[in-house]
Amino acid sequence: MKFYLIVTLFMVVHPGIDEWKTLENSEYEIKYPDGWVLDQSGLSGTRFILFGPIIQGQVFRNNINLITQDLSGQSIDLAKYVEISTGQIKEYITSSNILYSQTENSRHKIVYTGMHGEYSLQWTQYYWVKNNKAYVLTYTADKKSNDDTIGLATQVMDSFKIK
Repeated sequence: MKFYLIVTLFMVVHPGIDEWKTLENSEYEIKYPDGWVLDQSGLSGTRFILFGPIIQGQVFRNNINLITQDLSGQSIDLAKYVEISTGQIKEYITSSNILYSQTENSRHKIVYTGMHGEYSLQWTQYYWVKNNKAYVLTYTADKKSNDDTIGLATQVMDSFKIK
């Protein structure tokens, strides 16, 4: 009985997720729900941004984006990249609070909150260092809606594969 209720609730909270699209190139791929908006314009140095559904009453639009960084000649492994990134979070995110930070296999996951301008946000980031390149996949959500949206965002992020 409980399983049926959970499945029903999931379908109500996340309508239309039966259809997924795939963004794929020679370097990586990611799957995302059909209703999300893909932006590959390179805005703010991103490789892509996936905008989640508009949430009524919320000005900030939750999104997933990918940034890559060439690390050639810098001798930076995943542990060092995490150290540098954590320092930048503390320096550049007002009222930052790191909630979780752990390496899982070849990926590091970090979750933190803070203020960005007038927005109270929560970030979930995955870091990889592969082939002298850092990959940073980030889910940014209004802190008020994060708990309601992180499940689907995690499904999208977990579908990301580096080739």
